[in-house]
Amino acid sequence: METKQIPKERRERILVLTTSYPKVQGDAAGHFVKAEVDALRREGHSVTVAAAGGPFDDSSVVNLGGSELFAYPGALPRLKERPTRAVNLLGPTQRARRLAKGRYDRVFCHWLVPTAYLWGTAFSSPGCSLSAIAHGSDVRILLGLPARARNHVLTSLARAHFDIRFVAHELKSALLNCGLPPELRTFVEKADVRPSPIECAEGLTRDSARQSLGLKKEEKWAVVVGRLILGKRPDVALVASELVPDLNVAVIGGGPLAAELKVAHPECVFLGQLPRDETLKWIVAADILLSASRDEGAPTVIREARALGTPVVSVPAGDVARWAASDVGLWLVDDI
Repeated sequence: METKQIPKERRERILVLTTSYPKVQGDAAGHFVKAEVDALRREGHSVTVAAAGGPFDDSSVVNLGGSELFAYPGALPRLKERPTRAVNLLGPTQRARRLAKGRYDRVFCHWLVPTAYLWGTAFSSPGCSLSAIAHGSDVRILLGLPARARNHVLTSLARAHFDIRFVAHELKSALLNCGLPPELRTFVEKADVRPSPIECAEGLTRDSARQSLGLKKEEKWAVVVGRLILGKRPDVALVASELVPDLNVAVIGGGPLAAELKVAHPECVFLGQLPRDETLKWIVAADILLSASRDEGAPTVIREARALGTPVVSVPAGDVARWAASDVGLWLVDDI
């Protein structure tokens, strides 16, 4: 990914706050956040990353802690499994707020809740610009809150002079259509919309990927990639795959549904969590990627598949329908 160097006088001291970031080389968690960090550094900015859920093999990443809450497969499923894990938010919040004593020109907060609302507001000062990146999961959280609580969160961000960037048009529209008062509607209307960048392996071909994975050229393969949790609906994708004769299916990812899915679909190959380069190799090798998740904004795995030339069958989640209007390799179904 090419990035132009900016003049020295425009280079900034930047802090990136996030609840998800790769723990080791090749970790898929938060790789889209890392892609943005890498792009900022290539531009010449001085970037510090502070992330929850460590430890991290990159010693330059400030570990905010809270691994009991922010470990795989994510804070929301882990909270549903054990609500008392919410107490593990206190430590990262305290550590993130201590960083406000430092001097930064700009602070980027990935996720409105908890990152921007609980952590980023502490950095509000005349010399620091605040940006919040709204992803699918945190917008869904806001939409699920009572109106009074939702308005309180957005009012806090507005008073701290945040600018918001949604990763999908659908997320911005959903928030605008939830009955916001006029002043908050104006605040959200000003928000930008731009997906996070993705970085895909270059030089991979279907034949070379299949050869590397030991797959035969004539075999038909589908991949289902993502956390095995209810919100991602992997069970729906796997049932749909059974409608295609002689289709082999590889499932990449882990989570609380793994055991029951293996019992229900013994014919599928369950690979668990893989390093990201191996996951991309499977996507390139596949004839199709299946996605049944509806709780998405700008689903990264679909964008990766299309960037790598692999066709996708998906439900119309987030901005997927918008993309499909100009992409003949992205096929929508009402449900799969």
